[in-house]
Amino acid sequence: LLDTKTYPDVQNVADQALEHRLYTMGYYEGRNSAGQLVYYDMSDTDGSINWEKIPSSVNDRKEYNKQILRMMWLPFLARTWNASKDAKYVNQILADYRDFIKQYPCPEGTGTSIAWTGLQTSTRILNLLLVWEYIIKAEVVTPQDMAMMLIFLNDSVESLRRTWYLPENANIYLAQVQALVESAIYFPEFNLGKEWFEEGAAKTSRQLDLQFNPDGVQN
Repeated sequence: LLDTKTYPDVQNVADQALEHRLYTMGYYEGRNSAGQLVYYDMSDTDGSINWEKIPSSVNDRKEYNKQILRMMWLPFLARTWNASKDAKYVNQILADYRDFIKQYPCPEGTGTSIAWTGLQTSTRILNLLLVWEYIIKAEVVTPQDMAMMLIFLNDSVESLRRTWYLPENANIYLAQVQALVESAIYFPEFNLGKEWFEEGAAKTSRQLDLQFNPDGVQN
């Protein structure tokens, strides 16, 4: 069952996301009067998200940009909608997906865009699956919105399959395998669902050999 409780730290992230102060791990501007983290404002001059913006006080600029491209604030919006049933949180999720898709269309072939490599794609996939579970029954979600999210998921999984991170024993590769398997489990009705599952199962079996020694100790 989905959690319907309201948690202050979860709502803090969601409310800031409405203002494009976007959650990242380990990067924040300060704290509010309640001691909660305040994230950096990623608004552009036109009021949309500036996906390439790097606050001047951030030291690891590349890592910060990667985290923004993973869209890790979306599950917080979904959880807060589930607790409050306030449509503004779902509307923000949909707006952020539309904006990302517009700014970073899925590349064909094995493109090297930072938005579509490494943990960026796999994290977005796993977050989308979680978000979908929360908001699918929200009245403000239209059939067109559902189609947008499902097409984005399909394109993301196929992009992931074209750009596997190497070596195979890397944690990033393992996260990609997880995203592939969970997508296949969630949506077996997709045209490639069976193919995703078979590939994911084979890669998962391979990971057991790579991640663990014969005595069961993880490498």
